[in-house]
Amino acid sequence: MATKFMPSPWKVRVEAELLKSLRASLDRLGVPAVHLYQLHGPISLRSHSALADALAAAHAEGLLLAVGVSNYSAKEMGSIDDALRERGLRLATNQVEYSLLRRMPETGGLLAPCRDRGVRLLAYSPIGQGRLTGKYSTGNPPRPAHLLQPPHGEG
Repeated sequence: MATKFMPSPWKVRVEAELLKSLRASLDRLGVPAVHLYQLHGPISLRSHSALADALAAAHAEGLLLAVGVSNYSAKEMGSIDDALRERGLRLATNQVEYSLLRRMPETGGLLAPCRDRGVRLLAYSPIGQGRLTGKYSTGNPPRPAHLLQPPHGEG
């Protein structure tokens, strides 16, 4: 089981915010811990050291078993992995968009650093958000993302 934490810039007390968010997720899921807890994007104003401290605190409390990131470049991934290693943890995954239509992990040089560090590349949208399924055509194009959400109050 996996879930994510968005380290938004306004989350100044990142450790307290991460622990609060993770505990709320665990309560909603009805489990004592998640197998994988991911940082949802490299957008925090906090250092990788501060983020690693927060993740290590959650790990020490038994709230997560493994740590991942989402949409980190090779350089960002290396930095957070180094910070985690200093705390006795390892980066398990880097979740990025990867499909036959979006090959940036391959062409942009992310696969080799993942392999070198033992980080698993975790693909999202592996069938190109449905574009590789044959369900779409010129007569039946995919809907724009903003139209996929149900109207407010529905769904």
